[in-house]
Amino acid sequence: MESQRLETRTGSNSTSAPRANPQNRLDLMTTTEHLPLYSIEAEEHLLSCCFIDGNDVVAKCVQSRIGPLDFYIPANRVIFETVIALFNRRAPIDLALVAEELRASGSFEAVGGFAYLAQVSGRIPTTAQADQFIETVRDLARLRKIQAGLSAALEATLTSSGTWSDRFDAILPHVRAIQDVASPKVTRDLAAIVEATKAQLSSPVTPGIPGPFAGWDREAGALKPGELAVLAGRPGTGKSVYGQMQATACLRSRRHAAFFSLEMSGEENLTRWVTQSLGNRASVAERCDWLDKAAASRLLHLFDGGPASTLSGIEARCRLLAARPEGLGLIVIDYLQLVAPPPEVKRDTRERQVATISRALKLLALDLRVPILLLAQLNRDVEKEDRRPRLSDLRESGAIEQDADAVWFLHPVTPTGPVNAADEIVDVDLIQAKRRSGQPGIVARLKFNRPCVRFQTS
Repeated sequence: MESQRLETRTGSNSTSAPRANPQNRLDLMTTTEHLPLYSIEAEEHLLSCCFIDGNDVVAKCVQSRIGPLDFYIPANRVIFETVIALFNRRAPIDLALVAEELRASGSFEAVGGFAYLAQVSGRIPTTAQADQFIETVRDLARLRKIQAGLSAALEATLTSSGTWSDRFDAILPHVRAIQDVASPKVTRDLAAIVEATKAQLSSPVTPGIPGPFAGWDREAGALKPGELAVLAGRPGTGKSVYGQMQATACLRSRRHAAFFSLEMSGEENLTRWVTQSLGNRASVAERCDWLDKAAASRLLHLFDGGPASTLSGIEARCRLLAARPEGLGLIVIDYLQLVAPPPEVKRDTRERQVATISRALKLLALDLRVPILLLAQLNRDVEKEDRRPRLSDLRESGAIEQDADAVWFLHPVTPTGPVNAADEIVDVDLIQAKRRSGQPGIVARLKFNRPCVRFQTS
């Protein structure tokens, strides 16, 4: 059979044989000045294939994630929606049944009546090129969505007001929508999940990011892809230090790490990192050499303040890093209570804001398949009552413990206070209060070496 040539248009009508014109019956809705890309032939040919072999072709459409809205011509959308409804009911897909369904829904005349249905169903005699029609309809639909997203982003850029962060928050949802179109999420079937699980079980290497201490990894387990782990403590207990050490463990495995510091400047963070690695007696030359090597490795991505302090800013930067060929191994956020909430919850209670942030970060970890270590504050009850922290002590939101796969506490065994000769090294318990894939209640005794800004096991 001679190959059918598909014509892709930007708003022009076909010049082929006369046909019933559904555009006269259903208005075309466009959101931009220029008509989007579409192919009348591809849409009608695909519908024709559905009439010829409904079970096979519609199943391929579903597998390719094609829905009614992926058809540009409104009449074709309605017809395909009817075809999908029949397919879901396991009913045969033929001209008579489709016409009957359209009459029942009151759409029969709107799509052009029997004349247009007959025209569409008889466009081609075989399904040999069904895969090509599916690909064309799907790809043009994606291009239209990208076009709409770009137009919406441009409109938001020109009309939004407020601070730079407010403008960024207004634009980001449209940019994210474009990214979702370019990299659509694929739903895995059970067989694929089973094979992936078997591969993990048979692998001698445990997936995930190792922690700073080998003994703790054996007891609590490494941070796994898609997990949200919360490390909480009162001020001065070393949360930021532990976060830096966890990021360092990721860097040692030659994987990229993103560190969002919302409390300290980049310079202060790097000064601490140098001291952790070289000790507090290293010379200036040694420190500068360490910094040069860290910059040359390009494994650490350090963000401090600005748009990176908003939820949308954090998400945007993580998605960009994860989309690179080298990927992203770990995300550390220091700390939860300093993350600016999205605009839609700015007037809500603080508990609601924190709950929104923690849930969004859990979904981000799942979507990117990257573990997130989220540092957080504990409320004052721990100090007032002089006891070990509990999950209920997580400050400002009980939703944190629901979203987190792991919750760890840093609890000083001796009182914290100004650094002096008596308490340069402080005993601190690392407590596992929650672990979805492990045992709660595990405790590791660490020593917080304040002059060297690091934890030690002995």
